[in-house]
Amino acid sequence: MERVTNTEIGWPLPQESILILKGLGVHSYLCSPSMCGYGSHEHDLIIGEYTSGAALTWADLLARTDIQIYSKAQFDKP
Repeated sequence: MERVTNTEIGWPLPQESILILKGLGVHSYLCSPSMCGYGSHEHDLIIGEYTSGAALTWADLLARTDIQIYSKAQFDKP
């Protein structure tokens, strides 16, 4: 997988991507309910520093900052 990812596709491995983002000053935020839903645990993470929270954490964060959110969630237009 590493060979295909690096040489054939040209993408960095997840560990490399995290180091690149950290060097750019990115801070990661994780959704605690999603982690529970997917059966993930903090000891499974390869991200060193992050903030973990739920809906109120994200609502507060969005209200006071200019950030980008990347999510697989789909929202229907009203």
